[in-house]
Amino acid sequence: MNADGHLEILNIQRLDRGRKFTCTSSDKADNINNAPVSDPSLPYEIKPEYKPSSSDMVLDPAIVSDSKIVKHENEDLTITCTITCEPACSVQWSFQAYASSSFSPVQLSESHILNLKVKQTDQGTYRCTGTNKYGETYKEFQLEVHYINTPVVRVNEKTEDSSRVVENEQVRLYCTIDAKPVPKITWNSPTGVLVSEEGKPSPQVSSRVLQNNYTNSYTLNSVQCENSGMYSCEGHNIVSSVERKINILVMCPPSSSAIPALALEPEYVWEMSKSLSFSFVIKAFPEPEVIRVISMVNDISRTEEKNKDITITKSSKYDGKDYLTKFTFTVIRTLDMNDKDRTFKMTFESSEFKRDLQFIIRPRGPPQPVTNITTVDITHNSVKIFWFAAFNGGEQQNFNVEYRHLTESSSSPWTTGAKDIKDLHLSGMWTEAVIENLGSSTDYEFRIVSSNTLGTAQSLPFRIKTLDGLSKSLNGGVIAGIVITVIIFIVVIFIAAILIYRKKTNASRRHEYSKAHPPYDTIVRGGIRDEHEYSVIAKTSLARYSNGGIKDEHHYSELVETSNGHYMNVSTKRDKDNIQDIDNLDRSTQDRDEAHYQSIDLFKS
Repeated sequence: MNADGHLEILNIQRLDRGRKFTCTSSDKADNINNAPVSDPSLPYEIKPEYKPSSSDMVLDPAIVSDSKIVKHENEDLTITCTITCEPACSVQWSFQAYASSSFSPVQLSESHILNLKVKQTDQGTYRCTGTNKYGETYKEFQLEVHYINTPVVRVNEKTEDSSRVVENEQVRLYCTIDAKPVPKITWNSPTGVLVSEEGKPSPQVSSRVLQNNYTNSYTLNSVQCENSGMYSCEGHNIVSSVERKINILVMCPPSSSAIPALALEPEYVWEMSKSLSFSFVIKAFPEPEVIRVISMVNDISRTEEKNKDITITKSSKYDGKDYLTKFTFTVIRTLDMNDKDRTFKMTFESSEFKRDLQFIIRPRGPPQPVTNITTVDITHNSVKIFWFAAFNGGEQQNFNVEYRHLTESSSSPWTTGAKDIKDLHLSGMWTEAVIENLGSSTDYEFRIVSSNTLGTAQSLPFRIKTLDGLSKSLNGGVIAGIVITVIIFIVVIFIAAILIYRKKTNASRRHEYSKAHPPYDTIVRGGIRDEHEYSVIAKTSLARYSNGGIKDEHHYSELVETSNGHYMNVSTKRDKDNIQDIDNLDRSTQDRDEAHYQSIDLFKS
C-alpha cells in the first residue's frame, strides 16, 4: 500500500496473470482489541498485457514446428490453431506455394481452423499467425502431397489421341506422368506388354505448380500394318493407378493377309459344273475398294463388269482390326474350258494407295507336268534331281521319278527310282530326289510323273550319263582341293625364287662395293708395316697429315697414301685458308715415282 492507501504491484510478470486481489477496511479506535473488519471488496484480477510467443500457441493435432505432414491427394486435413494472449490475439492461416516468395491468406469459414480436401496444388508451407497490438507469433508446417496424374502421351513428339504413321517408319512412343512418389510406367500394345519400368525424371512444364514428371518411352522400328491398334500407357504408385490410350494407325498399301484359309491365293480351282466363289482378307489402311477387275487368257484381255460378270462384297474391320478388310469374290458368268488358266487382276484403291493384285483360275482335274528340272551331283552310281511342282489339279499330288537304261538299239523298261514324293505346296521351293544304284558310265533317260486322284501327268524325258569308276573320287570337293593345292605350290615356288634372286643380288653388290672401297685398315697397313707407324701418322699435325678421320672445325678428311709413304688429307669440306695448299699437294703427289705404287700393289696381292 502506498501512502495514499493505494495498492501498488511492481514488476508485473506474465505469471501474475489471473492473480486476484480484494480490499477490506477496519476502524482504528483506541483501546479496541478486535476492531470490526469490513467485508472484502469485489476481487480485482491482474491481466498483464504482452507480446504473444510461440509457447502461447497450440496446434491440434500437435505438430512440431517446421515438421512435415504427408497426405494423399483427396484426403482430408484439419488443423486447429488456438492462442492465449493479452490483449486477445487474432488468428490467421496463410499459405506459401511452390516457387512463391510470400505467404497468402487462406480463405476459411473459421479463421483458426485449417480444413482442406488435399490436392496437388495444396503442397507447400502453412503458417498460423497470432497477432495483438504488441506483436505476433506463428507456427508452421510443410504439407507434402502424394499424387498421380493422368499420363500425357506423345507419338514422335506430338501429343494426340490418335496417330497415323506410314508403314516402315520408326515410331517413338512417350508417356509422361506427373506423380509423387515415383510411378511405375507400363506401355501396352494390342498384343501385350512392351516395356514396364520405373519412370525416368524429366523436366517440369509449369513454373507455378511443383511437378514431378517421369517419362517412359518405347520405339517401334519399321512399323507394319500389324502394329496398328490401341496402345495404352499405365502408371501406378502408392496413391492410385492411371491410364491413357492412343490409337496408332499404320498406313499401308493393299496386300494379302496371312490368315489361314483367308489369304489371297495365287490359284483357285473351280468345278466345271459350279460357279467360282471365294473369300479373302486384304491388309491395308486406309480401307480400300476394288475399283476395277480385268482378266486375261492367251494374251486376250476383258473387263469383268460388276453385277454382270462378277460380284464383290466386303466387310470392314475384320476381327476388329482397322487394317483388315474381308472381300468375297464371285464369278457369276458361266465358266468353261476357254477360261482355263485365266488371270484376274483386281485394282485396289484407298485414299493413300493404289495397287493391283491377281490370281489364276484353273479347272479341277489331273495335275500339270513339273517344270524347271535340274540335275546335279552326277557320280558313277547316283544323281540328284530338282524340280518345281506345277498346278496340282485342285487335289493333293505326289511325284514318282522313273528311269531306264538306253542303248544304241533299244531301251529297257521304266524303273521307279523314287516313289510317292509329296508336294508340300511351298511356293518357290524345290522338290528333290536322289536316285542311287545306277551303273557307271551309263546313259539313262529320266522322267517325273505327277499324280492325283483325278489322273497323272508326265514331264518330258531328259537324259544323263553317269561317270566312270575313276571319276567317282573326283567329285566337286576333291577337284577343288587339288586345284587349291596346285595354286599354293606354285605360289611357294615363286616366293622362293624371288628370295634366292635377292640374296644373289645383294652378295654381288657387296663384292663390287668392297672392290671399289678397300677397307681403311688395308690401306694403312699396306704402306705402314707396324701399328706404331700408323699411330704416329694419325697424331701428325693437321697442316701436313690428315687427322685419322676425326672431324675438327676446318676439315672432315680421309687418308690417301702418297708415293713417299706419307699420308695426305683429302677434305670433303674445305675452308678458304687450306684449299690452295691441298690442291698443290695433290699435283705434286701425282708426279711421284710410279715404282712405289707397284711395290704397294705387290704387297697387297
